[in-house]
Amino acid sequence: RRYADVIGVIAHMSGRSPRFVPLPAGAADALARVPGAGPIAGALAQMTLVRWRSGERARSELGWAPGAVDAALAEAVRERAGR
Repeated sequence: RRYADVIGVIAHMSGRSPRFVPLPAGAADALARVPGAGPIAGALAQMTLVRWRSGERARSELGWAPGAVDAALAEAVRERAGR
């Protein structure tokens, strides 16, 4: 899923509206040149990348069994609300 989709699901589960600010493609690069913005710029740059990961190693070495993404997000929202 795209980051925007995951954030939207989390916002919905939390009873909030997602806050999206579309950024131009070069915004993360420009932000990287602002003093003190390194971690934020790095996070934004990472969020623009298309990523795909296989769970095969976790399955074979750890016996991991994937579950539904929405169920995992709902659990994370409940845990966060309990803090």
